[in-house]
Amino acid sequence: MHLHAYKILDPIHGFIRFDALEQQLIESPFFQRLRYIRQMGVSYLIYPGTNHTRFEHSLGVMELSGRIFDTLVSEQNQVVDLKLSNEQLVYWRKIVRLSALCHDMGHLPFSHTAEQKVLGKKGHEMMTYKMLQKMHFIKEALGATALDDVAKLAIDGDVLANLAPHLTMTPIERVFGKIITEDNFGADRIDYLIRDGKYTGVGYGHFDYHQLIDTLRILKEGEDLTLGITTSGIQSVESLWIARYLMHARVYKHPKSCVYTAHMQRYMGQLPLSLELESYLGQTDYTILEGMRPCDNEDAKILLKQADPYQAIPLTESKIGVVKERQEEIKKLFGSDVMIELSNDSRGSRTFLIYEDAKTLVSSDEYSEFLKNIPVGIKSVQLFVHPRSVNKMKEYLKESS
Repeated sequence: MHLHAYKILDPIHGFIRFDALEQQLIESPFFQRLRYIRQMGVSYLIYPGTNHTRFEHSLGVMELSGRIFDTLVSEQNQVVDLKLSNEQLVYWRKIVRLSALCHDMGHLPFSHTAEQKVLGKKGHEMMTYKMLQKMHFIKEALGATALDDVAKLAIDGDVLANLAPHLTMTPIERVFGKIITEDNFGADRIDYLIRDGKYTGVGYGHFDYHQLIDTLRILKEGEDLTLGITTSGIQSVESLWIARYLMHARVYKHPKSCVYTAHMQRYMGQLPLSLELESYLGQTDYTILEGMRPCDNEDAKILLKQADPYQAIPLTESKIGVVKERQEEIKKLFGSDVMIELSNDSRGSRTFLIYEDAKTLVSSDEYSEFLKNIPVGIKSVQLFVHPRSVNKMKEYLKESS
């Protein structure tokens, strides 16, 4: 039985309950800053309802992570002997939920919008690690290794290997980390799809995540442990991927949203953003927006709706190849009238184990043709051009194809 003295009413999950230690983390300046960082960057310029923040998303991930943990360690659901005492289970449940709260804490203003340009890929996790080192109250409450354990679960393994190479993870710790981040059924992905679907107003982000969570199991994969599902969860995973595909195609990669994202990325890339922790904590969406108001910067004017945005140029596969091969030439010819965005064509891993019975584990590759074949819905190259140069760009691409 988990005693949670505090609660917050969330429009997605209902009452989210938490204990005194979680309350202390939530009330910390590190977490409170997330109230002022939009979950979906500049999407509010297209979908005006998307003013939800990393704050409520992180609370939702904590709530779902707790539910997933409880399902996985329930005696009736244990396929593998976890060899954990009740005391250890209580400890790791606390660590999982604290890690879920912390997983997005280091984000820049406007979330992922300018992250790669300013911090490098997954750079927000470096800032999360810096913040974690200041949270001595976690160590005081849970013991000497607690902060390291939170870092293991909250921060990507490759990033953590560079930041803290002395930290190594056991098989069960890796599984507990997957509760938050796993591609097919991690709490982070479940929450953002449902939450973003609700606040955009589109009907695409919905799937039966209750059934999905209920069918999750810890399974043996060679000498390691992994997360998988029972056969009755496969349709829920397929529905998650449908939701993800449609949200990418209709919302996350909406051409106008991508144009505004590129403008914000370029604007923020020119700012002297400090990575010193105290200064970083003071940087929010609102400080960035406030800095735009007396500004004569073209991107700032566009983002404040005082000028027309650049236009997205539709690209066929052959024209994508041209832009990729000639991007330096294009930048020289068009200068600041062009913005080229290259995306990683990342599908995410759709391979996982399905538990049929005590003797039979099946790969999702064998079990679901659908998961192998659902399209990605992500253009690898996007081209945005100032209205005055659109015709010139179209002529250039026509001559180059």
